[in-house]
Formats: sequence, structure tokens, C-alpha cells
Amino acid sequence: MTTNSIAPSAEHLSPQPMASSLLARRKSLIMRLHCWAAILASPLALIAAFTGMLYIFVPQIEQALYGHLDRVQAEGQMRPLDEVVASAKQALPALTPFAMQLKSVQPPFSATDSVKLLFTPATSEHPSGHAHHGKQGHDKSGHNAAPPLLLSVNPYSGEVLGIQQNGTRFKDWSADLHSSLLQGENWRWMIELAASWLLIALLSGVYLWWPRGNMKVLPQAGKTGRNA
Repeated sequence: MTTNSIAPSAEHLSPQPMASSLLARRKSLIMRLHCWAAILASPLALIAAFTGMLYIFVPQIEQALYGHLDRVQAEGQMRPLDEVVASAKQALPALTPFAMQLKSVQPPFSATDSVKLLFTPATSEHPSGHAHHGKQGHDKSGHNAAPPLLLSVNPYSGEVLGIQQNGTRFKDWSADLHSSLLQGENWRWMIELAASWLLIALLSGVYLWWPRGNMKVLPQAGKTGRNA
């Protein structure tokens, strides 16, 4: 009995099919990575986009909410800043039961701006030299540390227009919504994770799009499909 042996052809010996198979597997892996990155990142990316759009309109929204605190009628000459601060300090005890100390002053930038004064709980020096919060930072019962307070004062009359807890304005709320979804600093990792996966989606998308062989970067007139 004779056995006919068939010599392998040049096609079987060529590494081209093996290279094509390896490229196809790699492309399939990166395609799945690209899809998973988009699925994971897209919801948080959309939330960040919409909350960022809200943050754009902060000046207009705050004007509607706090116009009576931020804007005044220009009437004559502004009083010296020291007199405005003194008027605010004189009115402060009637506005809060806490002992407060002046932290910062924001003068008016235009003729219709109010003066902003930030007060924080007063501290006293311990004999050892360390600052500590005594009764100054608490109410009469010794509970509830005082929050920082933001006073708006008319620079022309020295009248206190209103008082707010510092960090509770709409711009603070919208910034917290945009950066941590109102969940505090412990949730910032979600936004950072979404940004990381968006980078992965971008890089994998560029790899999948990158022209190979006869593929063209720009569309060709009269042609259709990926190779156009």
C-alpha cells in the first residue's frame, strides 16, 4: 500500500493568517474594553456635563436669589470700610448668640456691590499658648459650635442687609453637586473613576479608528464604507 504525501503549500507556511488572527483577537479585546469603558463612564460623564452646565448659570441664578444681599442702590459717597466693619460688628450680637471674630472682608468691586464680611467662631488663647474653642464658639448651653457667617452690608449706610451661613449659597451647592453629587468628599472617587474610564474609552477608540493598510483617514469622494 502506498501513501500519498501532500507537501504543504506556501499558503500554509505563510505567517499571514496567524498574524491576521492575532490582530482580530486583539481588536476584539480592545472593542470590548472600549464598550465597557463607555458603559461605566457615560452615566457619570452625562451627570457631570449637565451639572457643569448648571454651574455656568450661577451668576444669573444668584442674582435672582441673592440680589437683595449682593446689590445696593448707589447713594452718594461710600462710607470708609472701617466704619462699615464697625457697623457690622455692632449689629452682630443681635443676629447670632455666638461670639464671632472677623475673618475676612470683601470690599465692593462696583458702585452697586455690597460689602461681604466673613465671621468665624471666636477663639481664645490657652495659657499653654494653644488656641482653643471655649464658650466663644458655642451657644449659652455650651453646645453646637457656631458656623461661619457671611454678612452683607450696605457700603453707603452701614446697614446689615442679611446674614448667611458661609458655604450655603447656590454656587457652593452647585459646585458640590458637580464635584461629589452632594455626597461629600468621600464620593469624589466616583467622578475621578469616570474620568479615568473616559480616558480609556478615548484611547481605545483611537486605536480602533486608526487607519490600517489601504484605509484612508479622510473620506474619499464616491466611496462608502470604512475603506472610503
